Amino acid sequence: MDARSVEPSLSLHRLFDSDLAPLFWVPERRGRDSTWWGHVPFAQWLTCAARPRVIVELGTYRGVSYAAFCEAVRREKLETQCFAIDTWQGDEQSSFYDDSVYEEFREFHDAHYAAFSTMLRCSFDEALPRFDDGSVDLLHIDGLHSYEAVRHDFESWLPKLSRRGVVLFHDIHVHWPGFGVWQLWRELKKRHPHFEFQHSCGLGLLAVGSAAPQAVAELCAIGDTAEGTVLRDRLTFLAERWTTEAGLSQKLAGLSEVEAAQRAAEKRMVEAEAKAAEATARLQEVYASTSWRLLEPARRLGRSHPGLAQAVRRGAMLVRGRRVPQFHSPVDGLGDAEPGAIEAPRPVERRGPPEESSIVVAEQARALGLQFQVSGRRSVAVGIITYETDDADLRRVVSSAEVAIGRAGLGAEARVLVLDNGAATDEVTAGNKAICRLQSAGNVGFAAGHNRLMEAAFAAGAEIYVAANPDGMLHPDALVALLQMSQASDDRALIEAAQFPEEHPKIYDPVTFDTPWASGACLAIPRAVAKATGGFDETFFMYCEDVDLSWRARAAGFAVKICPRALFLHPVTNRPQTPRTGLMYRQSGVILARKWGASGFERSMLQQLQQAGSAPSDQQPQPVPAEWRRVADFSRLFSFAPARW
Repeated sequence: MDARSVEPSLSLHRLFDSDLAPLFWVPERRGRDSTWWGHVPFAQWLTCAARPRVIVELGTYRGVSYAAFCEAVRREKLETQCFAIDTWQGDEQSSFYDDSVYEEFREFHDAHYAAFSTMLRCSFDEALPRFDDGSVDLLHIDGLHSYEAVRHDFESWLPKLSRRGVVLFHDIHVHWPGFGVWQLWRELKKRHPHFEFQHSCGLGLLAVGSAAPQAVAELCAIGDTAEGTVLRDRLTFLAERWTTEAGLSQKLAGLSEVEAAQRAAEKRMVEAEAKAAEATARLQEVYASTSWRLLEPARRLGRSHPGLAQAVRRGAMLVRGRRVPQFHSPVDGLGDAEPGAIEAPRPVERRGPPEESSIVVAEQARALGLQFQVSGRRSVAVGIITYETDDADLRRVVSSAEVAIGRAGLGAEARVLVLDNGAATDEVTAGNKAICRLQSAGNVGFAAGHNRLMEAAFAAGAEIYVAANPDGMLHPDALVALLQMSQASDDRALIEAAQFPEEHPKIYDPVTFDTPWASGACLAIPRAVAKATGGFDETFFMYCEDVDLSWRARAAGFAVKICPRALFLHPVTNRPQTPRTGLMYRQSGVILARKWGASGFERSMLQQLQQAGSAPSDQQPQPVPAEWRRVADFSRLFSFAPARW
């Protein structure tokens, strides 16, 4: 029998039906991590079946979903205009990221889809005036996933949808804290024809137009039928091909990064060994020199009279022109710069001949104050503010403060001050004579609360106030280390205890331990600094008040340091950030920007608050003097300083 004479059966025809081809297309945009991969086949089919005139995506990120729509338009040669709208800055749910994400996708986009697609880098609300009412046929909403934000996006863009309008919602089956797409979807599907998928975090299709495309209307009609279940199962099975590849790509990328890191580490090791050999040779030359032998009597004198030796070394540093690194904005007009547009501040280079390791270690020891013995006569107060604090956490931080006080030999000269911003915790620490409680005035915030505790501490004779978060724990030697470094700084420095198990990533000088700002998680504030600065600015309810205090202290001539010997257990690196926390950060960011004249940063924060449906803060802080702005750094978003990793 001639196979060419056989008429294909209907079932065989279905296997190579061109209408199904989009389900099996290989995407152009591959190798990017995304929870959207499971919906790429459906997005390609939907675009071809509905043939929308205008597609708008709200929230594009790395472009996996958007590329699926565009790829269908390109392959089918549709007369469709596509628009990707995103700030490409991230949010508290997806995390924040730098411009590399935008630049990488823009390069891919322009190479493949520039003929019919436009990337709009702005907020969703800012893009609204660009579109006529009734002009959008397909809208994909995948921005901030809180209930308020996604509802705002849907209601704002609803007038822009045409009679054929279709809306896609991603993450309709995600019930994580702060995610509310599922809630809005549950409300909307009662009012509109719909179809939903449960795989890959869930995707909901809503036919909001009165004249939905035929394929969409038929799809919605089988949503709750046996046929709909079969369709869902088959597309879920098909999706596994791309979700599996995406996962494999991520693992391979991770291996590549590990290999690259290993090669870089090996290179650094070779370079370090070469430098060590060179330094050893130079040191041997110094030891063999005539001048070294002639100065031996002077060194013996220095060892027997440490105070004299210290004065001589300080004078030598001035003569040699060495300077403590100054962290400053590298250009004027920082307040008008957009976030990320400014080069990272750098420490001033040390001048003079190369330093031997022994000299560096000696300078570190002096900066840490290792030459001082902590005097039992020094008066210290540890201040703790509670708000919905776990009982066990409060007992732990109080106990750790008592142990640290005892280890420092401070005894009755030290106190633990407690202020309840929330529910009373008297019973948790009942009978503890080391605790002094202030009467609660309600939730006055972090800044105002610590100012009250600080005022009480200094009024009782304390020389240094140590603010400690209630969910942390002081190392037994933490107060000793903080007091030694403070004494080395003549009590003229804000000093941050190093958080562990993971340090804050902001930079600090490895010799002097100067840092651009100090975290309030565990912070030593001497009386002189508090008096000169007025303490925390109570315009800030919570967050950014420590950055502001640090900048004001530096502008007033005080130092800001981190003490790596003073450890404070504060395991928050894996703690999820709630949408409420993210909004509070941005509200405080607006206040900080207004105070320090950073209009670009303020605009960015206001846009993000508007996008989240949150009203901006109406607080108008007292602006700092213009010459103080040199110490502020808004170029790194909420890091406010270059990071070490």
